Amino acid sequence: MFNWVECECSHNFWTKKEIPQCCRCKQRFPAYNHVYTWSGQEREKTIELLEKRIREQNETLENLLTVLETYQYKTDEIIKEIRNSIK
Repeated sequence: MFNWVECECSHNFWTKKEIPQCCRCKQRFPAYNHVYTWSGQEREKTIELLEKRIREQNETLENLLTVLETYQYKTDEIIKEIRNSIK
């Protein structure tokens, strides 16, 4: 099980440790309240959702890059035509 820890320094994190330590302020939590628990199955679902979102964002970025490359190519062609017409 993972436990959610809310530190006084406002750094919140998931941990499996019984006595977690904040990586920012180094405060230890010997007796902390288990605000939330996160089972391995919930963790896997969350990871799958995050991976799906990352894949979707990557596809969107690839599509955007394709559009930008196309416009760059078109812009280069227009610049060449203008330069040729000026000569």
